[in-house]
Amino acid sequence: MGSVSINPAVRPTAANKPVAAPPQETEAPPVGAAEAPDAPPAEEAAPRPAAKQGRGLFGHFADVFIGGGQAIWDMAVGVGTLIAHPIQTIKGLGYAITHPAALFHAFVDPYTQAIAQGRPGLAIGRGIVEIGSFFITGGSGGAATGSAKGAA
Repeated sequence: MGSVSINPAVRPTAANKPVAAPPQETEAPPVGAAEAPDAPPAEEAAPRPAAKQGRGLFGHFADVFIGGGQAIWDMAVGVGTLIAHPIQTIKGLGYAITHPAALFHAFVDPYTQAIAQGRPGLAIGRGIVEIGSFFITGGSGGAATGSAKGAA
């Protein structure tokens, strides 16, 4: 029996894909034999998939905080990279300018993935933090405005 790779960088090939077992032949009922009257039709006998369990109100509420935390973490990693690797940051900015589609997907993909997973709270929490970060200046915006007025 072959092993399955958990590494996301390794893509499955034809050599390591599982092969479906050949269908088993069933015996045909004798001619003239009728189905038992209490047997359900073949369509009803097939097992039905289990209904998807919802996350509930508290699950979505928690996802808002989780999504916000993920956005804060991503911002912290970005600032850390900016400080620790300024050359890499400049190269990354150049790449973002020359590849606007990649920049678009970098912003949009976390939201679409959260919604595709059925967790819109993650997208809402991330959006709150990212939009809020545009308006938070930490007082430096007011100080810069005040110093410009004083110089005039």
